[in-house]
Order: sequence, then C-alpha cells, then structure tokens
Amino acid sequence: MDAKLSIRPIVVTLLASIALVLLVGWWCVRMEYLVWPLDTNALVVGAIGSAIASMLISIVYTVVSEQGIVRYAAGAASQRAVDEVLKLVAMVPEAVYEGASKPNRRFEDRFSADFKQSRDYFFFSATASYCSTRLGALASEGLLQDKRVRVFILDPRDEQLLAAQARKRLQLNSAVPQSTAAEIDREASRLKKEIFQTLARLYPLVHVFDIDVRFHRSFVFFRSEIFEGGMFLSFLRGNDDFPGSVYYRRTSPVYEAFYRHHKHHQELPPEFSLMDQKDSTLEQILKQLGCPFTVNELCTASA
Repeated sequence: MDAKLSIRPIVVTLLASIALVLLVGWWCVRMEYLVWPLDTNALVVGAIGSAIASMLISIVYTVVSEQGIVRYAAGAASQRAVDEVLKLVAMVPEAVYEGASKPNRRFEDRFSADFKQSRDYFFFSATASYCSTRLGALASEGLLQDKRVRVFILDPRDEQLLAAQARKRLQLNSAVPQSTAAEIDREASRLKKEIFQTLARLYPLVHVFDIDVRFHRSFVFFRSEIFEGGMFLSFLRGNDDFPGSVYYRRTSPVYEAFYRHHKHHQELPPEFSLMDQKDSTLEQILKQLGCPFTVNELCTASA
C-alpha cells in the first residue's frame, strides 16, 4: 500500500459537500424558510464554509487513516514473519551428536550435566539396554538420590509387536529390504532378552530408589530421554551401537511434544510396573512374564 496522500477522496468529499449544501439551501427557499435573494450571501458563505470544513476533515482523515493502515499492515506482516522464523528456529536442535560404536564423549558430558540438575529422568524406547547399565553406574556413584526415574520399554509378551520391531530394525540396519522369518525370529529373541536383562539390572534399584520400569505397546523408531531442562532424541537406524542424537532445550516445541508423550504414558494404566512387583522375587517376576531365560543367563549375558 502506498503511504502518499490520495487526492481522489478529497475531491469527491468536497464536491459532495457543495452539492449537499446547495440542495439544502434550495429546499429551504422553496419552503420559505429562507427569503431569496436576501439570504443569498448567507447561503453562499455557508456552502463555502461547509466545503472548506469538509475538505479539511477529508485531508486529515485520509492522512491519518492511510498512514495508520500502512503502519498496521507493515507491523502485522513483520510480526507474522518474525513469529514464523522463531517457530522454525525453535525446531532446530541446539546440539547434534553423531552415532558411533562407543559412547560419544560430548553426549555423555551433556547427559551428566542435565541429569545432575534435574529431578526427573524419563526414558522411552525399545529395550533400555544401555540405559539400565548407565543407571546402575549412577546408583553406585550415589547420583540417584532424590531422583524420579521412569523407564518405558517394549512389552516382551507381545510377540507380534516384537516381530514387527525386529523386522523394521533389520530393514533399517541392512541393505536387504526383506528379511527371512528365521532372521526376524532371531532379532525378536534378541530384543526380548535385552528387555529381560533390563528388568534384571533395575530390579535391585527399584527397592532403593524412586525408579519404575513399565511396558508399552507402541512401535518404536526413536529413543527419547527427558530431563527438566532439555531432552535427547535419537532415531533408531543404522548399525551404530550408539545412534546419533539431537538435543533440545525445554523451551522448544519439540521438547513440549515429547514431554506430553511421556506424561500420557505415565497416566495410562500400566501394562506392567516393576515398582508394583517389589514384593515378588526376580525369579517370580520373570516367570510371570514368561521369560525363557534364567536369572543366571540374564546376569551372565549382561555382565
């Protein structure tokens, strides 16, 4: 929109004002409210005065309104542009950690800093194999005091879910698009064993710390680890033992979305809760879940 003064509305307003005043004057003469030509001067002066007043009003209105509209439109457009840019920026992770065959030192440093400063630690993935090992190390260092830890892993009783997860993992980690039934069964068995190993590692900690392990029945293609100040997000693809991760601060909408995802699963009636099984022995829990491995096999494999 052009901010220059527009002449057209001024001219139109001026001519309309003159015509209206003359029409009113003619009507007043016909009705003998005015005597012609004695009131001619008054009529002309009134018409000219009204026209000048209308012209001034039109000028002021045009200047103020058009400039106001220009400023409002420009301001609104700028604000929308800024808002969109901020939304895009908020979706960009603060840090990126490449996948590797061993833990990334930068990742571990950031994890340690966030874990120490956070009251909560929420984990959601498939087996939590490394997570359970890490929590055991943190417990030995005395870093689980006053922490609330919630770990969500696949339900090992859901054979179809494990088979689907195994099939997808084989597709992502291999150049071969289709896997044989035997390969899928082996991978599903490996996932199941890792889940039971996680239970075996965390069972002693549940009796000492505020830790719970729960099952979920969601197809998993990512791993999320949430603290009070930020979160790590990893996509489970590739052959790296420690997949690449990105980090988002609490202010990011990505953090908000995954935090709500965790809270949703925490509020659901649990398929299984290790915290609720504290009065049972580990052997009883494994038998109840249909675990095909003995405690010694699980502990030996995870040692």
